[in-house]
Amino acid sequence: ISNIALHFITKQEESNDVFLRLGPENIDIDDKINSFVDALHSIYNTKPSKAYGHFSAMPSEGDAARFVDVMESYLTDTQNFYAFSVQAANMLKNELDKYDLGEMGYLVVCHYEYMGGRYLLVAVIPVSEHYSVDGELNISADKHLDTNRLQLAARIDLFDYKDNPDSNRYISFIKGRAGRLVSDFFLDFLGCDEGLNPKEQTQMLVQAVEDYVSVNQLDAQE
Repeated sequence: ISNIALHFITKQEESNDVFLRLGPENIDIDDKINSFVDALHSIYNTKPSKAYGHFSAMPSEGDAARFVDVMESYLTDTQNFYAFSVQAANMLKNELDKYDLGEMGYLVVCHYEYMGGRYLLVAVIPVSEHYSVDGELNISADKHLDTNRLQLAARIDLFDYKDNPDSNRYISFIKGRAGRLVSDFFLDFLGCDEGLNPKEQTQMLVQAVEDYVSVNQLDAQE
């Protein structure tokens, strides 16, 4: 882990105002943080409904910076990681202001390496309530990060981003839930265009095989 930042985003039910609470400037990379990122990496990998994309070539609107611009400022050492994460958190807050979504949780931005790959993971982890019972049989409630409900997450392959800027798949992201604008809002925040849909690619492959079988009049065994 090179750097990690954590910020909290919530929305007031009465006013629908979005609030951002910034996390600590320096997070020590200890065993707990390593275990947390390792678990987050594994959970992200096992999510079945992922698609792939790339940063949009569209220019920013007015003076507003794009996510890729502030990311580049960090990667080129123009600003430090915390400043980059704060800018990203404010961009996410501004994007949430445009949508009538109840999404809230902890924004995690993490720059790390794993098995020879170098990644930037951006995820909003929802919060859930859990209950516990003490020795006197008193029930208490507390909140925890619910990583298993992870839906808003994207990972940028930094090696592929640098080496293949014309690629359409150096960003992977979790596809949104049916009937929701969640993935659209998160992709807008990242400035990401979908470039490769694995499900569509698989359907094209199946159709190509079926066409080949039909044209060559192969029997079922062949």
